[in-house]
Amino acid sequence: MTAYMTPQDLAHRWSRRVEWVQQNAPRFGGIKIGGYWRFDPADVEAYEARQKAMYAPADPLALSPLSAKRQAS
Repeated sequence: MTAYMTPQDLAHRWSRRVEWVQQNAPRFGGIKIGGYWRFDPADVEAYEARQKAMYAPADPLALSPLSAKRQAS
């Protein structure tokens, strides 16, 4: 059985206010159990990974998809 995180746990982890976590809970997989928000740690980690990938700096030496295609030809 998974130990779900509370909004307080997540607020502490992300240095946010509890109210912010509750308002944005559906964005990162929050579910309501008995009227209280709970978060599966796997969903939270997946959300963090998506955010990290979205905002990671691009490799300046990487080939663009078109350049890679041309080079392969």
